[in-house]
Amino acid sequence: MVIDKENENVRLDRFLKNTCKNNSLGDIFKAIRKGDVKVNNKKKKQDYRLQIGDDVCISNLDFKQEEKRANTKNMKWVVYEDENYLIINKPKDVAMHKGTGNERGLAEMYNISFANRIDKKTKGLVIGCKNKVSLRHITELIRKREVKKTYIAKTKNNGKYVLGDKFRVELKLKTFEDKVRVDENGLLSISEFEVIDVKKENITFSVNILTGRKHQIRVQLAHLGIPIIGDDKYGNYKKSDELELVCNSIAFDDYLFKIKKP
Repeated sequence: MVIDKENENVRLDRFLKNTCKNNSLGDIFKAIRKGDVKVNNKKKKQDYRLQIGDDVCISNLDFKQEEKRANTKNMKWVVYEDENYLIINKPKDVAMHKGTGNERGLAEMYNISFANRIDKKTKGLVIGCKNKVSLRHITELIRKREVKKTYIAKTKNNGKYVLGDKFRVELKLKTFEDKVRVDENGLLSISEFEVIDVKKENITFSVNILTGRKHQIRVQLAHLGIPIIGDDKYGNYKKSDELELVCNSIAFDDYLFKIKKP
């Protein structure tokens, strides 16, 4: 099975304890030692913490996990659906997953695993996968940077850009508690920006992200001195302000999804 958000950062032995309930802890530890449990085709120790996209293969244990069945009764946010994918146009202030302050998120509403995530305040397109095969496939495409995502971001006009300007931002980002900062010990983030609209008060950018770091576009624009309008974490805005950031299009394989009016 492919690990989703629900099992992210869970120890391997605890994950097996929860999903192989007919086996004793002794059986589970023995299976780990013998290599009957592999993560991404490699043996792992019992204290390995699972990551989103990890492919866990289990043999000689009574592994039981029900395949999720997508709930599409709430169709108002569904952009596209087939036997493998459910493309959702997530509205603002809806979390991807349940957690602190969120009784349930998009994953719980639709009972599906999402291959990509966007912030609670960010609007736009996300890819829901109806089965393990499609989730594994999209996760691999994301790893290979073959899922193309474009965002629309609006900032205050600082007078430095004109219509048609294009530039690339490469920064190393590191997460500190709930905030991301530019740090030489961080992971490389790469985005391509194009100015698509200029008004007296604000600028609108089309942003093509080449890496998927947490808060990537928000931190990059704040680092340039033009935080996204409504960004209370990296800009001087209130928490109740609307974040002017939208995942406007997603393309992978032969699929292309685009919001006409973000």
